[in-house]
Amino acid sequence: MKRSSVECSFYIISINFEYSLLCCYRCLFVIFFFSHEDSHNFLKFTHIYIHTYRRIYIYIYIYNIIETVISTRFFSLFRKNLSKMTMHTREMDQNQQLQRQQLVEVDITKDLDVEKLSETHYRGIKPLSKPHPTRRGVYGGALCAQAVLVAIRSSPEGFMPNAMHTFFTRAASEDSVIDWKVEKISDGRSFANRSISAIQNGKVVFTANISLTTKNTTKLGPGPKPFTYQTTPEPELADPSLTEMDNLGNPNLHMGVKYPLIPQSENVFPYFIKYGIDGLEKVKPMTLEYKYAAFTWITDWMDIERVLDIMGHQIKGTFNVSLDHSVYFHDDDIDPTHWTAVSFKTTRLSHDRALLVCELYNDKNVQVATVVQERLFKGNLVGAKL
Repeated sequence: MKRSSVECSFYIISINFEYSLLCCYRCLFVIFFFSHEDSHNFLKFTHIYIHTYRRIYIYIYIYNIIETVISTRFFSLFRKNLSKMTMHTREMDQNQQLQRQQLVEVDITKDLDVEKLSETHYRGIKPLSKPHPTRRGVYGGALCAQAVLVAIRSSPEGFMPNAMHTFFTRAASEDSVIDWKVEKISDGRSFANRSISAIQNGKVVFTANISLTTKNTTKLGPGPKPFTYQTTPEPELADPSLTEMDNLGNPNLHMGVKYPLIPQSENVFPYFIKYGIDGLEKVKPMTLEYKYAAFTWITDWMDIERVLDIMGHQIKGTFNVSLDHSVYFHDDDIDPTHWTAVSFKTTRLSHDRALLVCELYNDKNVQVATVVQERLFKGNLVGAKL
């Protein structure tokens, strides 16, 4: 039967304890055999001495147990942090190689623009891209972003999204453009609603219900100010220029990500994200509709394995795709080309489905959006918190 490191330590300590008592008896017998004739005094003295020795050794025994547990915990944390640092060093080397290249101009209109074929029919100018060549379908954030653009284009002037609820029904291909069919649900004074379907090769690959409003910015007049409230971001999200943060970049998606090497928050993965990679890409200025589209684009980047690791569960994912994606836009003051702070957590993982929640803050620490997503996630447990 195999023993754990702690069980082996207890076993060794108990053997040392019994062996020490045996040695003690032997020494006392020799001493008193040559120096005392009275066997009664010998036994009495031996009893007192051994009783005292037992008490002292019990204290030592307890100390050794505590020391063993602490050292086992320390080396476990040491191995875990060493693995993290190795991974982060490799990612930093890759990012430094990217930064040595010449800046590439990025124009989101070339990736997302659509042409209007009728009041209810739009078509992408070019096919959408995969996040990585090995992925099965195009990037889900690109589908969401183009759907937002279609919703804005099909709504009255001045309406911008306040909420979107989407479902990924099939993997979209990068070999052909997306046809967008729009159903106008309502057009009110302050809100409009659109139901949008993405069609490729005659099949629906994506659906979106999008609400738009003219009230994502409130102009304050005379009189008392309305009550407002928002959550407070994690301390690590106070400044994106912190040197202890690592930079990542995905040129396929034109996204930069920055996160603390060792997050201090419990059960929350804090990170920064933006459209455009520092040191590699130069993003052309955007209109407000494309700012919303690009902002929606970056909301689909979620690393569930990192947040699970912070929670103490080391999981190696074997299958990971988005089932749906919901975004609540709270404010017009968004700029996806600036670092957006994200507080990311997962509240449920069961039946191969994970529920993810992100709170997004602009560079003024204003919560400008909230994202809720369910992912089809399968993985193997490779470690757990002690």
